[in-house]
Order: sequence, then structure tokens, then C-alpha cells
Amino acid sequence: MTAYLFDLYGVLLKVQEEGALRDIERAVGAGPEIWETYWEFRYDLDAGLITEQEYWEKFRQALNLPPFDVDAVIDVDYSGWVVPDEEMIAYVTGLVEQGERVGLLSNIPRGLAERVLKEHTWLDRFAAVTLSCDLGVAKPQQGAFQAALQNLGSTPEETVFFDDNPDNVAAARELGITGVVFRNIDDVKDEVERNS
Repeated sequence: MTAYLFDLYGVLLKVQEEGALRDIERAVGAGPEIWETYWEFRYDLDAGLITEQEYWEKFRQALNLPPFDVDAVIDVDYSGWVVPDEEMIAYVTGLVEQGERVGLLSNIPRGLAERVLKEHTWLDRFAAVTLSCDLGVAKPQQGAFQAALQNLGSTPEETVFFDDNPDNVAAARELGITGVVFRNIDDVKDEVERNS
């Protein structure tokens, strides 16, 4: 039986939109020059290797910014990461209701994970939810995929993985997982139909 493994951001939840990005810039007292640094330290945060406070202090020091209210910045940052793609959620939860084996593999910091799981209770219906902050490793590292497969109870050969990041899809394919670069819901529907 085919198992379907989904990325969270850019697939089931929306990535931060322009307004959310500007809100973060205002909260830290800077402009668009922050984004390279924002992503530079994000792997360690997503993998649970550093705390949110440590992440934002590294960020602040790297950009030589004056001190800011870290708790307020965390709240502003995470607020932009919880917006659902209602059409995708309806389709994927429909797959669950039809008896399909569905799992999640997400790169996500602990505080955001707690917020997402609280706000998006439809994730409780998935066969497995694998979060990088619980693993000490994140996509595209193979350990993240191996943990997701174990949690889902599937082999690489019977698993289809959807992610909007081509690097993550390439890493999944290296393990023998069928990887699909997600652009829109039709990519998922086509793959599900192919495996029906």
C-alpha cells in the first residue's frame, strides 16, 4: 500500500507572505537585509539544536542590531507560519478518511510546532507526524527521512513524498522514496491517481 508523506510549509500551510516578512523586519528594527541571516541559523533552530532565544541572539549579533524584545519577535515570526492552505488540507484529510496512510515531515522549531499542533488539530488524524525539532536533524539530511519512514511504518519504495523544496525532494529520492516537487494540488491528485 502506498504511503503519502507531506511537507508542511508551502504544501499544507502557507509560507510567510510579504506582510508577515515586513512585520518581522519592524519587530527587529531592520529591513530586508535580515533574510540571509534569518535563514543562515534556521537549520539549527529547526533541528532543535539551539533554543529560540539562542537563535534570535545569534541573529541579532550577526547583524549588529540593538537589543529587541525576543518574545515579541518570536510571536510575530510564528504568526506568519500558521496560515492554512484550506484546499490542500481538505484534500489530504480526505485521503486519510479514505484509509490512505498519510504522514507529515516538517522542518519546524519547537515553539512553532507546539503552536501548529494546537491550532491545526487535523494533524491528529495523520498516521505519523515527524518534526525536525524532535529529531536533532532536519531535511534534507537522510536521518529526517529515515525517522519519518519509521514513524509512518513504510519503506522508501512504497512512499511518495511531496515538498516544495527541490533539495528535499532530491534527498528523498536518494533514499529510494518517490519524490514530487509540489507546485499545486494537481501534483498530489495526479500521484494519488497513479497509485490507485
